[in-house]
Amino acid sequence: MEEPARKVEPQQRLLDWRSGGWVLALMALLLALVVLRFIWPGLSREAPPAATADPDAADNGFDLSGSLVPRELIVVGAERGTIRALTDPNTIAGAEVVEYNAERRGKFLVSGDRVIGVTIGAESRAYPLRILNWHEIANDTLGGTEIAVTYCPLSDSAAVFRRDVTGDVPAFEVSGLLLNSNLLMYDVRDGGGESLWSQLQLRAVAGAAAGTELQLVAAELSHWGDWLARHPETTVITGRDEYKSRYKRNPYGHYFETGRPRFPVSPAVPADGLPAMARVLAVQDGEGWHVLAYHDPLVDAGDQPRRWQDDALGLGLSWQPHAAGMEPPTLRAMHGIEPVGAVYAFWFAWSAMHPDAPPPQQVPQPTP
Repeated sequence: MEEPARKVEPQQRLLDWRSGGWVLALMALLLALVVLRFIWPGLSREAPPAATADPDAADNGFDLSGSLVPRELIVVGAERGTIRALTDPNTIAGAEVVEYNAERRGKFLVSGDRVIGVTIGAESRAYPLRILNWHEIANDTLGGTEIAVTYCPLSDSAAVFRRDVTGDVPAFEVSGLLLNSNLLMYDVRDGGGESLWSQLQLRAVAGAAAGTELQLVAAELSHWGDWLARHPETTVITGRDEYKSRYKRNPYGHYFETGRPRFPVSPAVPADGLPAMARVLAVQDGEGWHVLAYHDPLVDAGDQPRRWQDDALGLGLSWQPHAAGMEPPTLRAMHGIEPVGAVYAFWFAWSAMHPDAPPPQQVPQPTP
């Protein structure tokens, strides 16, 4: 009797190129491209360096013996010379930005990018934060006035000053030192005599100029598209060619998402008050500082400019709202129709620098 034929199992074949291996290879290539395009920049993002734990080393070569602020609040954020300010930066016409983007084969400046906008006399100029993230100071001349455009990413603070406050016109550089997680600048002048200047205290806090106050210049935190629409004749700085690849990255993107300062701050904000990284705007008149806490992006607000007016202060704020999910709105501080000098910052930094200032006034949702 014959044995029944055995069922022969088909032999497993290894996946080769012709039988589908090319599909796996293509999927691996696509995955690698996704990692390089979206994930790797976040993992490799440069972060602000940690503060030194050695107070004797926290001077970066500056004489702090006569400091007007507590010595223990000054820490090293970066080695001196690591962050290089811009002086007499190159510019292009705002109308040339689209072509400039194409020449760079990548994004230099697009509509939603934040800029510090300044107008003096008949001249207007934009200073992109994607550039100032890497330089923090731009020493420039606009409308015949020597100015320092300053931005500290750690406190999201922007302020523009005149540079002729001491009788001469020094350039300012980044000291690498921080006071309450905020920029300390130093002046570069003929004959030496360096002094340290606090961006948010608006004065020199150490050195020969200690106690000298800085004079604000009217400026606004805007978006490039808004600024260009209102100032079609504007110019815009382009930074340094050797930094062009850096300008495409935001080294502080993750930091902004943490919701807390990276460096020591004293006094800290009250736990039951505004969040540490709430954005405020401070303006000064003869009676002192007025601090306004303003909303982040206005959801479903449309695209029409809006205005809030405080008749008692004679102060108005002009909004340019944006779609949900974008950066904070364009904001201009105005007395009547005239822009005024203002300081923009995270609440934790402003409150630590001005602990005796009145609490911020919460600006309501503006009306069209």
